[in-house]
Amino acid sequence: MMDMKLNDKKIYTSFSEARKARHISQIELSQKTGIIQADISRIETGKANPTINVLKRLADALDMNLNLSFEDK
Repeated sequence: MMDMKLNDKKIYTSFSEARKARHISQIELSQKTGIIQADISRIETGKANPTINVLKRLADALDMNLNLSFEDK
């Protein structure tokens, strides 16, 4: 399970690690999701601010659940 904090780069590195663990290239993920490879690269490096819809598409393509939560500080 990925710990999702939208303003935290951990979500992006977790996503990248999940993709690599499944032996899926950015290009293959692009083909599965319809998200261009350059955007996937920017997401993985924390240089993009993806919508929840985009994160959901990526999670679906990686056969993962997307869990978001609000927590007390």
